[in-house]
Amino acid sequence: MESYVNEKQVAIPARPFMQLTDADEKEIIDDIQAYFRKLI
Repeated sequence: MESYVNEKQVAIPARPFMQLTDADEKEIIDDIQAYFRKLI
């Protein structure tokens, strides 16, 4: 049997490796635009 602890506040550490670079953002926007162009 698993037990869980109910905490009112939890500290979540920063994850700098999850940041988007400018190139990442451009690629995501390009992919989204290409997707919507296919729908039209």
